[in-house]
Amino acid sequence: MNLTKEYLNQEVRRIVFSLRRPSGEFVHIFSILEKIEEDMQDYNDFAPNFGNEYNDYIKGIGGNENKIYLTVDRITVSKALYEKPWEQYYSGKELIKPSTEDYRWPAGETQWRILPSDENAKMELKAVLPRRVCPSYVRYCIPAVEPEIISQILSEEKLKSQLKTLSERNLGYDLTIHKKLLGGFIFLTYNCIYRKVNFTEKETRDGIYCRLDYKGTGQLLTVNCIRRAGDNGVVGMEQFILDGSKNLYELSFKDSFHSLELNILDKDGDLIDFYNQLVFIHSINFDMRVGDQEVHVVDEDGKTIKTVQKYIEGDRSVIGDKNPSKGLLDSSPEYSYQEFEKALDFVFYDGDRDNAEQNIEKANSDIVRILNTAFERVYICDVFFDVKSLSRFVVPMSSRSVKVKILSGKKELKSDGKREKLATAIKVLNGNGIANIECRLLTGKKAELHDRFIVADDQVWMLGCSLNEFGNRATTLIRVPKDYRKKLVDRVEEWWKDEDLTVNINDVEDNDSIRKRCFLCKWIDKLCRR
Repeated sequence: MNLTKEYLNQEVRRIVFSLRRPSGEFVHIFSILEKIEEDMQDYNDFAPNFGNEYNDYIKGIGGNENKIYLTVDRITVSKALYEKPWEQYYSGKELIKPSTEDYRWPAGETQWRILPSDENAKMELKAVLPRRVCPSYVRYCIPAVEPEIISQILSEEKLKSQLKTLSERNLGYDLTIHKKLLGGFIFLTYNCIYRKVNFTEKETRDGIYCRLDYKGTGQLLTVNCIRRAGDNGVVGMEQFILDGSKNLYELSFKDSFHSLELNILDKDGDLIDFYNQLVFIHSINFDMRVGDQEVHVVDEDGKTIKTVQKYIEGDRSVIGDKNPSKGLLDSSPEYSYQEFEKALDFVFYDGDRDNAEQNIEKANSDIVRILNTAFERVYICDVFFDVKSLSRFVVPMSSRSVKVKILSGKKELKSDGKREKLATAIKVLNGNGIANIECRLLTGKKAELHDRFIVADDQVWMLGCSLNEFGNRATTLIRVPKDYRKKLVDRVEEWWKDEDLTVNINDVEDNDSIRKRCFLCKWIDKLCRR
């Protein structure tokens, strides 16, 4: 398939971001040139508002200031534009000066890169392109080094805000986080054989059905299937020929599978689409949760800082496992970090005192979000875990039944009655049916716990500091890779069961343990009476 030949001299929708300087000069920021087809749902979007093009900009910015424009028009792709888009680049009558003269083609100057129709494929290029359900092909060039004008836009809040607003309201995403692609030109076209492909599993679980929505007459295709087990190991490989005579094909395997890797080739043997991991849902269990108790979390002054709805819940089941994002390490740092942060794979809390309240709120939200993913068990391993940590993170959990096991430190909680307060609070929470908590203290005889861990079912996170200071200081939250989780969980369970290493918090004797009641216990006594 000669994509270059099919792309040249074709009409494309061109999306251009440019910077207009007070002198009247325009400088290029970013361009997408998308081949358009008449059956596209957004075929008539971006109607011209001045002349033959659509323009958008932020109102209220004077002519003596830098201003960012978004322009959308339709042009025919010439060979000169295709080969060196930065030379003699016009938008309407305006010459757009390139942000640099030094460009590179990451995939090779003549190469098109496949963006699969798999919606789970994590690629930065897919994130900036129009959302399509069919496989796409991109050919793109980007600056060899970050241009000065791009650095200026991203460092000046007023310009960065303009670019963010224009991209979000016209394209649906924030272009400023795609630093690696800024200054670049992206040529985009689509699979000419089918609009979309859909896979469903056979009821016997030993095969799949493949449904194709052809753009025209069906064409011969080859589907290579790699069957994988739950540990991602290969358990079988099959090849199927689809002759193009029908829209629905049955692909039968020798045995069942956990997930599939699929590669689709055209009649010439060229790869045109792929799925790295295709997983099917075998069953769905609905969990009916009934909110029957409301708990108000208060601070030391008695002010309510959070209201939590507690739920009665029955058995639940999890379908599938979270897979680590792939392809992010070769992306713009801002985009990579945002994706890792959303998945709670890696989060950095900067400890900025000017945003202390927001930092604390985010820290609380992230930890509670982790704890609320648990269906069966939680381990919190932190030798400084105290009653305030209990109030911030465990009380706000929505579940009343998930077992929370806390490993704190005997000597670390020795001062100021911290052990007694924590033990009393746990007793009150359990007694009022608000939570299901156990706590053991590391004695320090044979083992010292330095790092902090949270286990939620089979997921494990490492914390850079103790929960009692989490969000107050610059620290990190990191999800432990799948292959290393079991080792950590096994070790934690060993500590929990070993009476030479840990002791039940209620077995620690102190003279005034019963008399010292904390603020947490007081509001629980008042607000949890039925």
